Amino acid sequence: MESDKRGATTKDILDFAEKRFGALPEYLWQKFPDYFVFRSAENNKWFAVIGSVEYAKLGIAKDGRTDVMAVKCSPEARDILLHEKGVIPAYHMNKERWISIVLDGTCRKDLVFGLLEESFSLIHIKGRAR
Repeated sequence: MESDKRGATTKDILDFAEKRFGALPEYLWQKFPDYFVFRSAENNKWFAVIGSVEYAKLGIAKDGRTDVMAVKCSPEARDILLHEKGVIPAYHMNKERWISIVLDGTCRKDLVFGLLEESFSLIHIKGRAR
């Protein structure tokens, strides 16, 4: 689908998370009012964190800010995913089990939604320590 080739916006993700997982954003930090998490109603674990970050803090040579979404992934998938446009090492999360997606239109919408699905799945694997 052509629409899946464009980048996902934060609004796209908010709509997808509510429809697919019944997850609404939780704003947890007064100091960072534009940061929010999605968590599973089943086990209360986070499966995504979204916030606005300066490009420079992400190691991207560009002025301004962008939204970034951190999602869980397997260490094996992480190594492959870091070759995708718009996917970077996790910002402020465990860099072995999380990646970040720059939400400035760089990363394809279908990939963003797939990574959100995978993150949700990973927090529901029984017996998993993380």
